Amino acid sequence: MIRRSETLLLLGVLLGICIIALSPVTAAKVEGSDKVPADFPKDFPVYHNATVKSYGPILRSTPELGSVLVLQTSDPKTTVLEFYKKELPANGWTVQTFNGAPDTLAGSKGDRRISVNVSESGSGGKHTTEIQLSVNETK
Repeated sequence: MIRRSETLLLLGVLLGICIIALSPVTAAKVEGSDKVPADFPKDFPVYHNATVKSYGPILRSTPELGSVLVLQTSDPKTTVLEFYKKELPANGWTVQTFNGAPDTLAGSKGDRRISVNVSESGSGGKHTTEIQLSVNETK
């Protein structure tokens, strides 16, 4: 059963994705690097073979909702999802999957809620997998 806080996190992530997609993006200072921002939670596993695409609040107008780190890799979506299914519990997160959203994982640890959304695209022989890692605290 999905709790209200998990539903709000998922709605916030989806809204954030829509807003980010529809507005000009201010890229993270670490764009295109392997460096994860210093204030990103250390116990939230970051996929090892990826570069940082962007980082910032889920909603620019309401930064207290949490933050989202967007990564990019050439690895297949299934490999990325298996990594998170293994590494999140190993780092103490309780993980939940959704039948209607097989490319999304949600998790919790204490007062924090996270989500992992993985999408894949490709054209002209180039394959890209995007990983969105969102985290927030419930009060």
